[in-house]
Amino acid sequence: MLQARQERLTLHVAALCRLLAILSDTDGTLPIIPVRLGTSTRVYSALWDSGSQGDFIHPRVVKEARLPTTGSPTPIFVTLGDDKTQRFFDQTVTDLPFFLTLETTERSPASRRHRSSAHFDVMETGYDFILGTPWSRRFRSTEADWETNTLVLKTKCGQTYRVPFIGTTTILRPDPPPPEPSVPTPSPSITVTSPRQFAHFIRQDDVTFFMVDVTDLLHYDPPFRDLIREYHDVFPSSFSFAGIPPMRDVEHSIQLVPDYRVHHQAPYRLSMPEATELKRQLKELLRLGFIKPSNSSWGAPVLFARKADETLRLCIVYRGLNRYTVKNSYPMPRSNELFDRLAGNCFFLKIDLRSGYHQIWVAAADQPETAFRSRFGHYEFTVMPFGLTNAPATFQRAMNNIFRDILEHAREVADIVFDRVVRDHGLPLSIISDRDLRFTNRFWRRLHEVCDTQLRFSSSYHPQTDDQIEITNRTLGDILRKIVRDDQQWDLHLAHAELAYNHAVSPTTGMSPYYCDLGYHPRVPADFLRPSQMHPDTSCPSLDDWVVHMTSIMKTAHEHIAASQTRMAARANRSRMNHPFKVGDDVLIDARHLQLEVDTLRKFRHRFFGPCRILQAVGSDTASSPVSFRVKLPDYLRQARVHDVYHVSLLRPYRRPSERFAE
Repeated sequence: MLQARQERLTLHVAALCRLLAILSDTDGTLPIIPVRLGTSTRVYSALWDSGSQGDFIHPRVVKEARLPTTGSPTPIFVTLGDDKTQRFFDQTVTDLPFFLTLETTERSPASRRHRSSAHFDVMETGYDFILGTPWSRRFRSTEADWETNTLVLKTKCGQTYRVPFIGTTTILRPDPPPPEPSVPTPSPSITVTSPRQFAHFIRQDDVTFFMVDVTDLLHYDPPFRDLIREYHDVFPSSFSFAGIPPMRDVEHSIQLVPDYRVHHQAPYRLSMPEATELKRQLKELLRLGFIKPSNSSWGAPVLFARKADETLRLCIVYRGLNRYTVKNSYPMPRSNELFDRLAGNCFFLKIDLRSGYHQIWVAAADQPETAFRSRFGHYEFTVMPFGLTNAPATFQRAMNNIFRDILEHAREVADIVFDRVVRDHGLPLSIISDRDLRFTNRFWRRLHEVCDTQLRFSSSYHPQTDDQIEITNRTLGDILRKIVRDDQQWDLHLAHAELAYNHAVSPTTGMSPYYCDLGYHPRVPADFLRPSQMHPDTSCPSLDDWVVHMTSIMKTAHEHIAASQTRMAARANRSRMNHPFKVGDDVLIDARHLQLEVDTLRKFRHRFFGPCRILQAVGSDTASSPVSFRVKLPDYLRQARVHDVYHVSLLRPYRRPSERFAE
């Protein structure tokens, strides 16, 4: 095999008549399968060629995926169909792992993948990959099933895998590479040889023929283009549409060590393209409000790092600031736990981390520390930038606070939506999602304004809205706690308790909730339990049992509602009892909360001191029933700055000795 690779290798395009026949056949399908590299979401096209004596990879794929290559000691030349010689085998990608998307079945409707690997030689071909004989020999057999348009792979362990061809209905087409915005994408060209040249290659013995059909994958219409256009405000191209973020509970703060030194450094030297890019990004950040001009004594330099798509990433060197920053010990998620949660799932969604960082404010007192220097000025960040030592901890804390209620239940909610809603009603035409107080849609606000309804927001930190729902739920809980035993379920009695609560007359309104809301008492099953409406014989034993059961439940519920109302009224009136105090009276003041006699044992101290004269009533309801009074304290207490306003619970009426003892 090694000796054969060192010999002269000639490759040629297949017979012209067969090639033209395939290109003219609209139903023709070539054995082209989708290939994914590692964790990348990019799909590449791979031609399965059983007659190829090598496995090849396009140089563009090597550059995009940043694959390591090794040089070949013996380069080999290839003679193409146009009688041109091309040198290749200068570089080789050794043992490259990749994944094949398998055909879905009824037993496993989700997409599956098969991991494989091969040694690829770098050469410009019509496809991203060409899988030839060396890769096919890794299996027991490889054959194309033209009836189902799949590549059947049978392993040496007896397992069988089916890989659908690209262009069939069993699998989506690969994602096309995004074209440059201003450079038109050239259409593929086909080089045709002359009959004399073709006959010359036919007479040679060491010629291997293979057919290539170039398919333009760039003409691919996204299926959700109309949906994205309809909700363009929800799918902005970047978070520049939103501008500065709203104020949130989490801000990034920078805590410095006691012996810190202000760090400032001269700007780095930049090339002309980098200076142009820096000017553009500074202008964009100023427009969004993410940075502002600064007079801070801090100053970090900036530089650029080239990304995989040949664009420049702005990097601010905060090493000097991070050296004097107290490290935040907020717990970060473990990577192995995250991968465990992803196991068995088919879809993975993520957010743009840059946009997420720019949605968190920097504390106003700490913004000068984020200052950076450039040839175009001195600026500081108002939102959290990259490069700070505690930025990941702050971002993780913000994400945990925002999504605290759905961290462990997001998958269950998704299962309910897709298993029940979609199964029973099909896919909805549109969905309006309000995930939190920060993401409340304007539709709901406008709807409540039209309905003359005050919209009270609740959040995870303050779930209380108007107190009415909380009190109702607490009352229903007290009722259910009385009528439910250990061997019963409270949800079975919730409807009866709610019905009894709505029929009970409230001491506050003097009427039941039903009558207050509807203007009358609706007929309920309990009305048929009255002697005037009950039939002497229902001729239905099960109905009689149900009537008796309803009677006992309603009676118990009404009794406990009345007892609860009486108990709650007594508890509330305990602090609202009538008192005989008025302005001008002499009172005694409870001294238990004051440290008047420190050198005396507690049991020997005076419980009250006085008498003190009431000067005036204090409070918003002083005209009706005042609960606090201002008193005239002795001089030694005023010098000790003792407060002179007391609640009625701390006052006792003062009776003079002549009133306490009869003559």
